[in-house]
Amino acid sequence: MANAAFMIRNGYHSFFETLYVAARYEPQGPDSIGKDLLQTFDRYRAEGRREALHGELYDAVMARVLPIVNQGLAPSEEFHPPRFTDLGPLPALLGQAAKDRQLKTGLASLGAGFEPRQGSADIHQFAADPVQFAQTHTLSAEALVKAGRLPAQGNVQLVEVAPRLYELEYTEHSANSVSGSPDSVPAYFLGYNGPNQANAAPAYVDIPKQARAGSFLFTGTLSGCSLVVTSLDATTYRVYHDGRVNSSLLYDNVVMAVDYKDYQVAGTAEGLAAAYMQVVDGQWQLVFQRQEYQREGQMVWPKLREGAEPLSIQTADSQVQERNRTQFAEYREQVHQNLKKVATQFGVSTEGVADGVYSGGDFSPEHPAIAAWNRLRDAVQAKVSADIEQLGNQRYQLQEQRRGPATRA
Repeated sequence: MANAAFMIRNGYHSFFETLYVAARYEPQGPDSIGKDLLQTFDRYRAEGRREALHGELYDAVMARVLPIVNQGLAPSEEFHPPRFTDLGPLPALLGQAAKDRQLKTGLASLGAGFEPRQGSADIHQFAADPVQFAQTHTLSAEALVKAGRLPAQGNVQLVEVAPRLYELEYTEHSANSVSGSPDSVPAYFLGYNGPNQANAAPAYVDIPKQARAGSFLFTGTLSGCSLVVTSLDATTYRVYHDGRVNSSLLYDNVVMAVDYKDYQVAGTAEGLAAAYMQVVDGQWQLVFQRQEYQREGQMVWPKLREGAEPLSIQTADSQVQERNRTQFAEYREQVHQNLKKVATQFGVSTEGVADGVYSGGDFSPEHPAIAAWNRLRDAVQAKVSADIEQLGNQRYQLQEQRRGPATRA
């Protein structure tokens, strides 16, 4: 299993055959996991005969093996496996963006179609003490996504769909419908136009810096996106829902932001959050509620994340942008040094590998400015692949020798 873990750490995450063989022949001991892995393969093989699998085997195997892969590593050095999506395999962060698109249409909403539903009177408890309420109740924004394009302003209601689980639902101002009930409060709404990593025009809405007490802004669930608050002028905030991963780094005049890194589940490529804004004590706050998935059959629901502080709150801070950029620069340098270290271990030259010149404002994993790093990564992967192929050939030859001429005949 240590050999299999080494292969995964160096990019060979999809070699299920290697994992299966390693599990089958792993010596039994107090820390062995081979038997568990074999049972996992058998279980999903049986399930696969009944219905198509959508990454369940991959997720289950990774959940069991990743602790070995990342054992003893610093957080910046931990391996995060790629996501397998309907677009094909993608690196961990970009795969999360693709999964974000899937979840925006796949996370369940208990509403039957788009008929107005009765709001809960608990909206008043939420409005009176939003912090206390959000610490103990899950807020799902999926109904906002499924409602399609919404106006910048309207009313919001809480629809209780399970104990301590509420859906945020847009309602109109009309007093002649269910949505005109007193169990709603005024709010701003921010749309979402997809996880395209090259999208330079994400959805945004402008809100006044000085808003009345009890004002809210709501947007769709974050599962790879960023919510970025910028200072547009002396009286206005411009708030973006950006599908590009950790994209607050791309903006000027940032005063509040929540990025994927802020709600990512440690040691995984998973992350889910409900993010919104509220006016408390005369100033806007950016709030995000860390969540996780729970499944019931084919349905997926959000719940408060276990083992983590569920709520984080920010207020306007002119230094947030500089801190984020400093943290990113340190993280990026660590990743580069790790890649060079691995390259040296496998005899791949790192001479001349450096950043190119950034221009044009493009946001792409294939940007010319990082072409040298991409070539180095590909060269390391090719070298490891060649070494593994050589070992595979040697194993085959040894097996043939052990079988002997009589057996082969």
